[in-house]
Amino acid sequence: MQVVRNSPYWVSQGVHQNILTIRRWVLGESGYCSNTDRHILFDMRGRFLGYMDNGDTRAETQQRINNLRTTLVTRGEVDQQVPGAPDTTGYPFALACDQPHVDLPEAMARYLGTLPGDRIWGRGMTSPLPARTNPGRCTRPSTTSTAPAAASNASTCQWACSG
Repeated sequence: MQVVRNSPYWVSQGVHQNILTIRRWVLGESGYCSNTDRHILFDMRGRFLGYMDNGDTRAETQQRINNLRTTLVTRGEVDQQVPGAPDTTGYPFALACDQPHVDLPEAMARYLGTLPGDRIWGRGMTSPLPARTNPGRCTRPSTTSTAPAAASNASTCQWACSG
């Protein structure tokens, strides 16, 4: 996007912290995203500029976003705008508060391994990973040897995981 590419380096100061705030609102459905039927707008520095309620259709929502972009330029909050469309990223940037593919509690459970199915190591689990007690060793089905498998036998090698 030319708006970002044409901006000097100093414009990026503070972006990290600003984007973290916006991310927290979206992922936690909090702040301005406590109502998920909204879009929030922010500039290239990640500075929050405003929010708007979604329209009844995608086309109506897009028109509202573009109208708000025009208003932000008129009020002097941004220097320029780019109308958004299905094939064009608009500016200031708009982000839907509704992110149905994001389930923070489920992601945290996977990350922390709270559910047995989300754990890497577990009782009775077999995996293509080496066992913790014997990493890098292969137990061949026909022998009880724990010597590393030769490259030619790699396809018949199975790792036994215990835990």
